[in-house]
Amino acid sequence: MSAQGKKVHGILLEGINYSGKSTAARLLGERLTARGTSLLQRHCYLVESPVSAELQQQAFGSVTDWQDRPFPDAELLRSFNVRKSAQILFDSALAAESDVLGDSVVLQDRHWFTQYCSNEFFNPGEGLLSKTWVRQHAPRFTVQVYLTCSQEERQRRASERSGPEKHNLNSYQRAHLAELGSYDEFCVSLIEDDPSWRVIHTDALSSTAVVDEILAAFDTASPAEPGLPGELAS
Repeated sequence: MSAQGKKVHGILLEGINYSGKSTAARLLGERLTARGTSLLQRHCYLVESPVSAELQQQAFGSVTDWQDRPFPDAELLRSFNVRKSAQILFDSALAAESDVLGDSVVLQDRHWFTQYCSNEFFNPGEGLLSKTWVRQHAPRFTVQVYLTCSQEERQRRASERSGPEKHNLNSYQRAHLAELGSYDEFCVSLIEDDPSWRVIHTDALSSTAVVDEILAAFDTASPAEPGLPGELAS
């Protein structure tokens, strides 16, 4: 594998629950497709493979008996973080060793960054994804965006969301909205001074405005090479 991470022509969207990430991913996909862009839309991993799919299923299936657990809870999330980190390591190696992405623009809904944050927040010091790996092997996207919002806005959005969550990890986080803000702040603190990342506060922005800002950044950066992921804060 290359001594540097895969250079991916595309957009990486990161952020935790209620940040507006899923809506932004959907609208970006629609806008790029309407332009006639050859687009690959991915979620959590870049390269579709049975191994990645199985690790993904195992990771979300490992979050059990989350009711009445504190936040953060290292024991509850360790199994999830181990499997998701393994998925990221495997997927990133596959992406670096092949040309499976071709010439398409990649719209990536989450990848390595929020997983790195989860590891460091819930299981600090275990090095499930090391800073050396991030520096040398993490995929590098043309535009890397982290969406965030205030605690008040997060609670408002959560109150408007109906129906069951997709998996137990979402349920666990929704049960701890007050504490979830500290996790979001931790993620932002790692990249707020990193020029290879764009942090967008979505409170006062419409979904259209968020997408406009991301597309403008992508158009400005293309076809220039994406920069290195940068040094994560200590």
